[in-house]
Amino acid sequence: MRLTTVERLIDAFERTGAAVVLPTFGGRRGHPVIWAAALFSELQMSAAASREGARAVLHRHEKAVGEVAVDDPAVIDDIDTPEDYERLIREINRDAF
Repeated sequence: MRLTTVERLIDAFERTGAAVVLPTFGGRRGHPVIWAAALFSELQMSAAASREGARAVLHRHEKAVGEVAVDDPAVIDDIDTPEDYERLIREINRDAF
């Protein structure tokens, strides 16, 4: 049985004990990211995270990051705005026809 991307991430998180586990595709880091509960308060309260987002916490804990190479390019799609979503839908529809 082949594991999904999320199942592989969860497995790596549980097996390695890494504070952060994330997928990579083509050498690029993607989503979803699994964070250890110990980092939640830092994600919520740190000034750096408020200014720069979760990436600031990720960089601070770089040595505790586990990467899982996956064969799903969707993990590197960046969807932060309605425009990003619309762009992605156009790309999917273009590829489907």
